[in-house]
Amino acid sequence: MIDVVSKKMCPMERNVLSATVGVLLFALSLFSVLTTIISAQLSPGEELLELDYLQYRKAVEPMFLNRRAGHARCVVCHSRGGRIGFLEPLAPGATSYDAGQSLRNFARVQQLVVPGAPLESVLLINPLIEDAGGSHWHAGGKHWDSQDDPEWRTLAAWVTGQMP
Repeated sequence: MIDVVSKKMCPMERNVLSATVGVLLFALSLFSVLTTIISAQLSPGEELLELDYLQYRKAVEPMFLNRRAGHARCVVCHSRGGRIGFLEPLAPGATSYDAGQSLRNFARVQQLVVPGAPLESVLLINPLIEDAGGSHWHAGGKHWDSQDDPEWRTLAAWVTGQMP
């Protein structure tokens, strides 16, 4: 094994390096344990779904900027911070997000969905009317009257990994 701690390092630098290596080893151990736990909860033949960023950028994120009759655009309320602020604010005069904003939005939106389970995903059930399987939450109104709404179906396809 190569000695990465050079004898020319001062004691403080060696301590920082040792602590960094310790944290990395702990993180790897934690990742291994979590992966084992999650894998044990999956049925045979079932695998974890990952949400597709390119599909998100192309089909999902533009929905947050769409104007809807009788409703504010998602970005109006959900870019204000706080517990409902999962979107980046648009730059003045911008009509879409830049790549950096999209990545940050994607990271936050992933917290609102359960991959493979649209009806367990807050992003899909809060703006959906209750009679169609939605929740009673969402002060911004119900955007979708049914699970057949094209936007809802697009989100469901993304969450289930079934987008073309």
